[in-house]
Amino acid sequence: MIENETTPSGKPYTPLDSVAVPGQSLTKPKGEYPWEQSPKHTNPDTAIAEIMDKMSTPENMGRLFALLENGVTVTAMTNAIVMSAFATGSFNPNVAELIKPDLREFILLLAEKAEIDFKEGSVKPSSPFDKTLDDLKNKKEEVENRLNPKEPADISDEEPIEDSEEPKGLMLRDKPASLMDRGGM
Repeated sequence: MIENETTPSGKPYTPLDSVAVPGQSLTKPKGEYPWEQSPKHTNPDTAIAEIMDKMSTPENMGRLFALLENGVTVTAMTNAIVMSAFATGSFNPNVAELIKPDLREFILLLAEKAEIDFKEGSVKPSSPFDKTLDDLKNKKEEVENRLNPKEPADISDEEPIEDSEEPKGLMLRDKPASLMDRGGM
C-alpha cells in the first residue's frame, strides 16, 4: 500500500509546495554560496598559475586529453574549467574573462605536444544577426556594382580631386568679429 505524503499540517503534499516564493532568496543570509564570498584570487596571474598547476598533474592531463580526443572543443574545455573555478569561489567573473585566452593557449599547447587531433572551436560564434548583416553588406555591394559598373580604364583614370583653396586649421582661421567689434551700435 502506497502512503500519500503529507505536509506537517496534515494536508496532502504536492510538488508546488516546495517551490520558492518570489523574494524568498532575499530572506536568507548572504554568503551561503561560494561565489558570494570573497574570491581566493584577485590577480589573474595567480589564478591562471593555480589552474595550470592543477591541470599539469598526470590524472588531469589524461582526462583533458581524453575529452579532446572525443570531440570536446578547446574553447568549450576552457569555458568549463573557468566556470568551475568561478563556481567554487576561486576568482570573480572579471578575472575569469581575463584568464580565458591564456588558458585556451595553454590547452592548445598541451594538445599539440601530445599530438592529439583536436577541434579548436569558435571563440565567438557568429549569431544569425551577424550573418544577416554580412549578407546585407554583400547584397549592397552587388547592387552598387550593377548600378555603377566600372571598367578597368575608368578605375585607372580616377585621381583624387584636389581643392585649390588651402584648408585652414582651427587655429589658423580668422577670428569671428564679436558684436562689440563690429561697431554698429
